[in-house]
Parts: sequence; structure tokens; C-alpha cells
Amino acid sequence: MGFTEKRFNIERFNRLPEEALTAIVKASFEHWSKLGLCEAKSADEWREYLRDEDREKPRLHFGVSWNSQVVAMASVVEMDYPPADGDYTPWMANLFVMPEFRGKGLPNLLMGQRIMALKQLGYNEVYIKAETDTDGLYEKSGFVMVEPKQRILRRNLRS
Repeated sequence: MGFTEKRFNIERFNRLPEEALTAIVKASFEHWSKLGLCEAKSADEWREYLRDEDREKPRLHFGVSWNSQVVAMASVVEMDYPPADGDYTPWMANLFVMPEFRGKGLPNLLMGQRIMALKQLGYNEVYIKAETDTDGLYEKSGFVMVEPKQRILRRNLRS
């Protein structure tokens, strides 16, 4: 069966059933750990982090479910990558899509969900660190480079 937008659901991680999280937690933990970007020491610790939210900081985590399994995830956090200069907050972080669901537009859906949540919380801008060349993905979504050496981009949320 093919992918259709009507068959997925975007939900906050802490509202998703525990059994739906197993594969995405394991795969994303392994991915971020290999890159040295995960502070969690185990997949269980990573799962607890993703299920813990704080609207004041902010720290919000979203998952896209498909056939009762979470196949993509992304977060909004107060501080993801503290740069040497500047006081940048909040950050879009932790974007991960299961390999078999890549190329289906899920990052754009998660970006829209995170932007909507940040606007509701009263934020005027958001930052992201582009770890790799993203073929203009972030620029197409309204981000502009603010720290080229560190690859930090900003998006105005007021428009």
C-alpha cells in the first residue's frame, strides 16, 4: 500500500502509545549516537527524554505515525546547539525519518507542526543547525543563514 497524507497522524510524543515508539526510538538513538549528538546513554533514556515535555522552555516532541508505528519525529527545544556568539532560542531539533519513509515530505509536515506550536507559544523566530547540505530545504521554508561557519539558520515566525 502506498503512502497517502490521509493515512498518517502527527501527534505529540507524550500522547503516542508506548508500543508505537519502539522502532523510531531505537533507530533515532542509534543515528544520533553515531554522530555523537545524543546525550542519552541508552535508547530507554532517549525515550524518556522524548516523552518529557515543557511548554515553558520550550521542549516539545512530535511523531508522525503510520499504521500504528511512529515513522518520523522532530522536536522544538530551548537550546540545541549553543553557538559561540549570539543568544539563539528556540531551536528545531531531532529530525529523524525512518529510511523507508524518506522522500515522502514528512520533514515539511513536521516543520509546519513545530512552527504552529511555536507561534501558539508566542515565539517570533526559530533557529536550526544544518548538519549537512540540505539542498536548500530550510531556505525554501523561509530560513536565512545567520552563522555561516556554524551553519545556523533563522526563520521569522511573524509572517
